[in-house]
Amino acid sequence: MLQGFHWNSAHEGEWYNNVCERTNDLKHAGVSHVWLPPPSNSVAPEGYLPQDWFDLNTPYGSEEELRCLIDNLKDAGITPMADIVLNHRCADEQSTGGTWNHYSNKGFQRISRTPSIDEAFYDSWDEDEIAGNDEKFGGKGHHAKGIFDGAPDLDHDSPKVRTAVVAWLKWLSRDVGFQGWRFDFAKGYDAKHIASYVHATSNEKWLNVGEMWPEADWRSEGLAHNQDAMRQAICDFVSSCEECTSAFDFTTKAILQVAVSNCEYSRLADQDRKPPGLLGWWPKRAVTFVDNHDTGNADHGYAQDSKIKILKAEDDIYVADIAGENCSMRVKMGPRFDMDELAPLESWPLVTCGEDYAVWIMN
Repeated sequence: MLQGFHWNSAHEGEWYNNVCERTNDLKHAGVSHVWLPPPSNSVAPEGYLPQDWFDLNTPYGSEEELRCLIDNLKDAGITPMADIVLNHRCADEQSTGGTWNHYSNKGFQRISRTPSIDEAFYDSWDEDEIAGNDEKFGGKGHHAKGIFDGAPDLDHDSPKVRTAVVAWLKWLSRDVGFQGWRFDFAKGYDAKHIASYVHATSNEKWLNVGEMWPEADWRSEGLAHNQDAMRQAICDFVSSCEECTSAFDFTTKAILQVAVSNCEYSRLADQDRKPPGLLGWWPKRAVTFVDNHDTGNADHGYAQDSKIKILKAEDDIYVADIAGENCSMRVKMGPRFDMDELAPLESWPLVTCGEDYAVWIMN
């Protein structure tokens, strides 16, 4: 999966067209999924303060340009994923007290009235659809698991909210063409709702991923070596979603960055000699990430659940073998040059290398 935007993309103009022009490059690079930015009209240009879910004209481009990009990606065999912001939503009207917590939902009229959609879907919203523990916006609904300060937190126990979310996601998939969801700020509302939304709007073959970002265990001396509590929190999230979505492996990211920055490669193996993040406990549901990367390899069959055998994990060196469907590769990181008995055979092609790292294909 490749993240198809960065934080400043909304300010660069015609971003959808920019990505569309590079579709063939993405195809040839082996990208299977492109995670696109939040698609809806937003108070903030980046898209993370959505207001009118059904207005797809944003600083990234017009609705027409978005639809063209999605069609081009799918024609190239690349799956378009939408960044879905469901935890909160900005209101477009004020209450009598001056708080922005009323929603006209005029954009909802874009969805035609059918027997399958509850007529209440078209009603306006007020404080009752906002989480009761969101005091800033005067919410009167059920309490949310976490509060986002920048916009009203939605009450996902409200039938109005759930009906609207399902209708919107069905429209994004069946009409606009998205084929996967990236759930933003997933720790803000109960994971059972993510499960219900996925079951109602997604195909079982889709890749869905949640941004469940627990706190790492930081000590006065730095990042603690054992981050089991962090990865357990992510496992609990995936379980609560009924395993219908994967999760970003924030644990691996935190540990990997410290290991590389401080030359502490011993961190890259846990007490059981497994990868120390979600990847070591639940690889099938772990979406590892470094900025702008894609997962899997079309030539050699590497996938998120490929078997990893850690051969050495010491402060100045890390060596591991990763098994693919067609062949395996050996990865070495760290400044120590001498790999001893783990040195690659002369017949193994060196596919990439740089300062303190190298990768070989094992024949």
